[in-house]
Amino acid sequence: MKNSTLLIPAFLLLTPKGYAQPQPDKASWQTGITYYYGFIYPHTVKIEYLIQDHVSGFDIFLAKPAISENVYDQLFHYPRIGVGLFHSSLKNPRVLGSVNSVTGFFNAPVCRFSEKSELDYQITAGLAYLTRKFDLYNNNLNEAIGTHLNLHFTAMLNYRVRILKYFEWRGGLSFSHYSNGRVSLPNFGLNYIAVCTGISYNISQTPLMYPAPAIPAFDRFNEHIIIMSSGIKQYMTEDPKHYYIHSLIYDVGRRFRQHLKLSAGTDLFYDASIKTDFEKVKRYGYRYPDLFRIGLHGGFHLTYRKLTMIVMEGYYIWQGYPPPSMFYSRVGLQYRISDHFIVNLSLKSHYAIADFVEWGVGYVFIQK
Repeated sequence: MKNSTLLIPAFLLLTPKGYAQPQPDKASWQTGITYYYGFIYPHTVKIEYLIQDHVSGFDIFLAKPAISENVYDQLFHYPRIGVGLFHSSLKNPRVLGSVNSVTGFFNAPVCRFSEKSELDYQITAGLAYLTRKFDLYNNNLNEAIGTHLNLHFTAMLNYRVRILKYFEWRGGLSFSHYSNGRVSLPNFGLNYIAVCTGISYNISQTPLMYPAPAIPAFDRFNEHIIIMSSGIKQYMTEDPKHYYIHSLIYDVGRRFRQHLKLSAGTDLFYDASIKTDFEKVKRYGYRYPDLFRIGLHGGFHLTYRKLTMIVMEGYYIWQGYPPPSMFYSRVGLQYRISDHFIVNLSLKSHYAIADFVEWGVGYVFIQK
């Protein structure tokens, strides 16, 4: 999952071309269906034997093109915001079952070639229900999924073209990940890679027109954020006990545009599951400071209105007990509930292995 999240920001910064002069149409709604055909990528040998065939699925969606004078709609060149329902077989009904998801998505152009065609990206997040999970007595071969309810994340790159007056076709590539964030083990997760094709219909039967952006001047400033988060995780499959994890994040960033910020900061982690490592590996026990780790991170933040997507990479500079890796990653969402307060939901991981899900609140203060 780590490698895929690092690819996302690269094409979010590209500027599409091709705008018309008509005024925004605020009444347009679209619905459609997308078909997926691909495979489960075996990122670990422990789930390779579960993959029996190619997988296929579909989603149905409802979307509204955000064509307005709002500065964020203009900065993202009039994106589409929508919700969807996704279903897919996993071609191993006895062990893996199937997946059903409820999602929300953000779709925006990388390059708009004309009023009728564009290259776009889509970020999708939601909740997935997998019909089969690990069970020590009834399904102990499933080391990929430990709970029925999981997080669903998809990154997609599409080419879209209007084929009839109110119809559009799109085709492209998608990468999806399903995981519970180590709330319950086993949790190797599933990576779903597919080619996709679909069609959408303009319910409003009004042509989509994209006016040239008129973005106001922006004065750069610094943002300081302090976030306190908590979560739980299971240490090993044989131990059903859950351990509390806490993190304290200080992040300072430079906002270069209304929607774009780069940042750096420090993290303090408390991980109660480390006690199990000591009890298992070092018979003499542990000291309280051994449950802490300190790291430094760099971050990329992309904001649409009150919602911000974050991608961070960090390195431990102090640890009471050695972590699985000296590098760690964080990907997540932050929502601005007021001028100074945010709520945070993010997944911390070591390479492709989830560590825990961070649920937290933060305080923001601005330095101009």
